[in-house]
Amino acid sequence: MAEAANYSAIIKRIEKIERDLEELKLELLRREMESKPAEEIDEEAYREILRKAEETEKDGISGRDAIKLLESSLEE
Repeated sequence: MAEAANYSAIIKRIEKIERDLEELKLELLRREMESKPAEEIDEEAYREILRKAEETEKDGISGRDAIKLLESSLEE
């Protein structure tokens, strides 16, 4: 029984680490975009990324969705 509780604690810790990594990746992508010259950044896409990042913090929207949005805008 104690072994099952250990697994649960480990899973919770892994999930927290995953969330932390998603937030870190989002922050790094945001900083990368902010470091580009203004003429290289689509203003509308940038505003959408910032909005998604704020929603992620406030509403618990998936960090993965925000990361995908950032990555797609950086590829464009």
